[in-house]
Amino acid sequence: IFFPERTSLIHNLMNLFLFKSALILGGIHIVIIFLFGAPLILGSCYVASVITSILNHGTTTDFAKLLDRLTILITALAIYIHVLFLQGYKFALGGGLITFSISMYFVAKYFVKKTGEQRSGNIYHFLSHLFGTFCNVVLIFELNNINEYEYLNSLVSG
Repeated sequence: IFFPERTSLIHNLMNLFLFKSALILGGIHIVIIFLFGAPLILGSCYVASVITSILNHGTTTDFAKLLDRLTILITALAIYIHVLFLQGYKFALGGGLITFSISMYFVAKYFVKKTGEQRSGNIYHFLSHLFGTFCNVVLIFELNNINEYEYLNSLVSG
């Protein structure tokens, strides 16, 4: 979109779709963080992930792709650490949602490699964006329901 490195028309159209989803769903992340707050490290990871996702799908350069994947990996680890603070079904829901979201990305990559069908593979990639956003919004809401002192104390004391 900004500096296209790959020239396939289908690839560029689907990347435009993913770029728009990164803008819209990334905007939702930012609004939720602004309205409800998020733990500093987790919120910072979310914002960095939004920026690198927009950069990745907007520029389609290999550097942007690598930076986005690295940021998403760090964010996923931060999410899993924060999910550990949830209790009962919320722990299972949070862990399940983020695992499903990440798996949709890998399903997309596998599907494209196996079939060469970029458009269908990117539907799974979009689903990873969608479920990732849903998971992150749920996690922010649930972390806000935990007693703040108890949460901060558990972060410090381990």
